Amino acid sequence: MNLAVFLMFCRLAIAQISIPLYLSSGESNRGKRRVFQLLAKATPVTYFGTIEIGTPRRSFRVAFDTGSAMLWVGSTDMVAEQGNFVQRFDPDGSETYHETEDRFDLQYAVGRVVGTLGFDHIFVGDTQISNFSFGLGQHIIADIPGSQLFHGIMGLSAHTEGQLPETFVGAMFRQNLIEEEIFSFCFASNHEYLGDGVIVFGALLRWCYNGEVTYIHAGEKWSVLINFIGVYQGQLLVNSFTAFVDTGTQFIDGPRTEIDRINGLMEVVRISDEIYYVNCSKIPQYPTLLLSLSGLQLALTPREYVAVMRNDTGEFCFSAFSYHEQPGWYFGTMFIRNFYTVFDPRRSLIGFAQACFRYE
Repeated sequence: MNLAVFLMFCRLAIAQISIPLYLSSGESNRGKRRVFQLLAKATPVTYFGTIEIGTPRRSFRVAFDTGSAMLWVGSTDMVAEQGNFVQRFDPDGSETYHETEDRFDLQYAVGRVVGTLGFDHIFVGDTQISNFSFGLGQHIIADIPGSQLFHGIMGLSAHTEGQLPETFVGAMFRQNLIEEEIFSFCFASNHEYLGDGVIVFGALLRWCYNGEVTYIHAGEKWSVLINFIGVYQGQLLVNSFTAFVDTGTQFIDGPRTEIDRINGLMEVVRISDEIYYVNCSKIPQYPTLLLSLSGLQLALTPREYVAVMRNDTGEFCFSAFSYHEQPGWYFGTMFIRNFYTVFDPRRSLIGFAQACFRYE
């Protein structure tokens, strides 16, 4: 997860937005057990959903992150170098919490979270995942302004790490709460029923996509082979690399040379390593890009790889393609939200389909 970019956009968002408390529910569809959670957009590139923990249940807004493995929320004894994390979990306040002597130490791109592991009931809507192992963050070594927007992270990596006994999706499947050990993301824009989007556990959400889902092989940590990035019916820009499909990353992050080459197609002004401003009025003039993922070709129009953020002073636009110091490539939400995207950890597959709802 590119925590540095997330933190910067929290700064931009804090003065102008508030995230409503979205509740979701489990449902059955033609006999298939699935659970869904509505998503809320905190910034143009950052999304949260609400889960509940403990007895009695307490609500926490979490980012769903395929780039990490652990669920963690802030503890009442947390020490944060910046920010106050207004919603924290009190182990003494839950009748069903079980403490352990195990500790965790999570390192993100920028920042670090240290704490203890325990067990309690996790709720997605009315669906209870019993006695699930999660982390209580006791020390946040990062600058997290606007922490009232952010209570923790739900890791959705394909495999567990450290002392964790099982993944969140694996626990749902083992407890017979979902039909299949899969999950998917369907993004929207202020949809009447979906809001800003939904994460679905256990079965496909058929009315979120057109046609069929095409699956490609996924390696460790949801990595996929990218054959190339190029201009549609035009020049080749980047050739043959591996990328992580990471909902905890906001942009399409890559090495500076290649990112500068792609952003050279637009009139960009780089204000930091992460942010490249774009002239909003010229977006229709920019080319459509073609990305080949293990032979599956996906197109991105300029309105899909340029994000628009509006505030009281007007609007500004920025490119989805961002430089970062980590090695490799990360395809974040600005890529994923343009498709209905399915993660299948048991078969090591990621699926893509044409989304029914156009992101605006």
